[in-house]
Amino acid sequence: IVNREKIDIILCSRTFGSFLTNVAAYISKLKGIPYVIDIRDLSEQNANKSFWSRNFNSKMDFLREKCSVLSRWRSTRVLRRASALTTISPWHTRYLKGKTNPNTYCIYNGFDPEVFGLLTPEKNDVFEMVYTGTLATKSLRDYTFLVEAISSLAKKNLIKSETFKLKFYSGNIMSENRIKEDFEAAGIKDFVEFLPFVPLSEIPDIFKRASALVVLTAKSGKD
Repeated sequence: IVNREKIDIILCSRTFGSFLTNVAAYISKLKGIPYVIDIRDLSEQNANKSFWSRNFNSKMDFLREKCSVLSRWRSTRVLRRASALTTISPWHTRYLKGKTNPNTYCIYNGFDPEVFGLLTPEKNDVFEMVYTGTLATKSLRDYTFLVEAISSLAKKNLIKSETFKLKFYSGNIMSENRIKEDFEAAGIKDFVEFLPFVPLSEIPDIFKRASALVVLTAKSGKD
């Protein structure tokens, strides 16, 4: 493609690992084209876990990362040689500036205005709270406050399952995430629905009927 077309810049996106970044750096060197790497997630943002508390796959990933000194050096070198890095938050920006490339910029996550645009709400007899996306682990997507809030409302008879629903469009939930069990233990499983992922094209209609959109996060700390 670079032999056939006039390419001005190479844009490479990566999440956690360094997949494709070596390709971007190689083409850049081959053709003298600058490259920019967009980084969505860093492994350093994850909560620290002891080796023995990890599952088997996580243990293998941990050992692979610790033993792959040459791969880590190559990955860092590719980031340092990039014309610029872009990432998603001030924390990520500070981390990458300090560790790899001073030419790092923050571009927040957003939405495609061609898909969403201005959504006109639709009448819904049910108060729906909607979460779309993966649930990951509790250390990254802490739902404790959500369970406590819905449980408190239910105990005070301020909500009923017929007219209040919390819907998760999250597909298969990893075994480490006990969210279903925790909602059940709190006695509020009738207020919650866990649904498969849906195509992006269907999300605007889901949002139109929603009364609130849920974002789960976790407190940042020394771990």
